[in-house]
Formats: sequence, C-alpha cells, structure tokens
Amino acid sequence: PFHTVYLHGLVRDKEGRKFSKTIGNVIDPLVLVDQYGADPLRFTLVTSGTPGNDVNLDEARVEYNFKFINKIWNITKLITMNLDDNTPLKVAPADELDLPSQWIMSRLQKLIANVQHLFDIHQYGEAGNRILSFIWDEFAPWYLEVAKHPLYNGTEGEKQRTQGVMVHVLDQCLRLLHPFMPFMTEEAWSYLPH
Repeated sequence: PFHTVYLHGLVRDKEGRKFSKTIGNVIDPLVLVDQYGADPLRFTLVTSGTPGNDVNLDEARVEYNFKFINKIWNITKLITMNLDDNTPLKVAPADELDLPSQWIMSRLQKLIANVQHLFDIHQYGEAGNRILSFIWDEFAPWYLEVAKHPLYNGTEGEKQRTQGVMVHVLDQCLRLLHPFMPFMTEEAWSYLPH
C-alpha cells in the first residue's frame, strides 16, 4: 500500500522514495499527430476541457474528431461535385429560398452569433462543440439530404439557389472552424468557388 503525496509531478511512497506519477500514465501527442493529424488533436484539446481545469485527453475523442474531419471532407466533396459554372457566389434573398434553405440559413446565423458570444467570453471549447454539433447534427444529416431533391429533380433556378446556400453554409462553417483546425479548413476552403 502506498501513501502518496503529490509534489511537482513526483509521488513519494511510504518510505519516502520519489518516482514519477506520469510514467505510463500519459499519451504522447506526437504519436497522436502521426496517427490522426494535428487538427484532430488540437480540436480535441480545445473542446475537451473547461477553463481552469486539467484536460483528460482520451484517444477515443481524438479518433472521433478525426472522423469529424473526414465528415467535413465528405461534405466538401458532395457540395463541389454538385457545382457547375452557373453556381451563384451569393445566396438568393430569403423570400426566394425554399423552406429548408431558409431554416439552415437561420440556424447558421444563430450559430455565428453564439460562437461570437462564446469567443467574446473566452469559452473556446464550447464554441468548437457548437460548430461540431451544427455540422454533424443539422447541416450534414438534415439539410444536405433534403437539398438533394432540388439538386437532382428541381428546376434550374431551384438548383442554383440550393447550390448557393450549400456553398455559403460550408464556407461559413470552415471559417468558424479555422482557429481550431487551420490545416484542414484551408485545404477544404480552397475547393470552394470564391
């Protein structure tokens, strides 16, 4: 049985011998960067803790964020595959958009306001979690699925309005994520029309 006293990263056993409390108890970040990349690790570190507390780094969470980045790549691929030379660079006025496009635009504006507020009060982790939730839970599974109808079966005007909304929402999401994931967002953003 050990009687431990924590002092500057060292533990003393019952006899007073010192040994490190972290040997075998830490994850090497360089191994995680080699395995998953720098952006998933950075995003995990920022979004895993609350200000003033230690971060309990979990490799499963880094892997989850790696899958999130893969999801963003798939979203980018889906959107860019459905663009053509007539893709508008601006979003049509709200009264010309269909209901799903109006909904996702309103949710995006709410997200931007929330993220700005969270940045203003230095809650960066919560800001990152809100962006992830918007992309993973609203934009990808809901709007992009609904948008396939005007893209593949709608009139040319409906298709162009949907393309404009998709590009705009992805562009804004990449801009919001850029402080957290600079490498991936810059690369994905380069594929969008500007």
